[in-house]
Amino acid sequence: MRAYVCVYRNSVPTRRSWALTERAAAGDPALAKFLTAYERSDCYYDWGDDPSFFAASEILGDPRKASWGVCRRDVRSSLQPGDFVAWFCAKQRSEPKEWRYFFVGCGTAAHVISRNALWEDSRFAPYRRFYNVLAKPRRGQLVQHETFHEYHEDWRRRASAGYVVFDPDPSRTAINVSNPLHVATKHSDSLIEAWRTDDTRVRQIEGAIFGRLAIGRRLRTKSTQRPHRHIALHRPPAAKTLTPDSVLKDLRTDLLSLTF
Repeated sequence: MRAYVCVYRNSVPTRRSWALTERAAAGDPALAKFLTAYERSDCYYDWGDDPSFFAASEILGDPRKASWGVCRRDVRSSLQPGDFVAWFCAKQRSEPKEWRYFFVGCGTAAHVISRNALWEDSRFAPYRRFYNVLAKPRRGQLVQHETFHEYHEDWRRRASAGYVVFDPDPSRTAINVSNPLHVATKHSDSLIEAWRTDDTRVRQIEGAIFGRLAIGRRLRTKSTQRPHRHIALHRPPAAKTLTPDSVLKDLRTDLLSLTF
């Protein structure tokens, strides 16, 4: 089993990106609904909806049925069914300039498929309406298929990694994008985030992930180029051997119980 901590960003898009995406929403009611939601202070979606918690809720009625197909090619390329991701949303605030981090939950991979399989296998037909499909086949070749701006120049490379569909079984996946727990804040005068250790559930989440596996870093790194580098929980920095599957399964159980 492999497991990762991954941070996705609820960032502030540029005016140009917003305007171009808003133009695309003129013929797409679901996208227009996303943009309306994204303007709210209590929105915890990714700009681009990857992981696709909005599309899964809107189209399939359950955020646990989300998929993942654009960001973090390196992680997606290593995932197999049964592996899981602990999700945190980094929410950007311009005034004052800071990032707030929210624990969104835990998702276990059910399928890891190619872009061709996404468009050819009828089981995945609903996912073709999602905004993170990135590419589609045409005359035997993949072509770019994006909605959110800015489009990705390296879309071919991103699309070469698997398209991950998560398992909606509540014993494997729990997602909370309604009122996720605020766990930490990165202030403008600091490189890394400070955790809200006065909160019992925050302490439990921090302890389950970082304390149990003796991981010295937290969600952010001190690198300004790659501040949200993923964390491989199956290969914690302080360990000399891989973490046994039983430890990761216990960790997933704890994270599922701490999502709401």
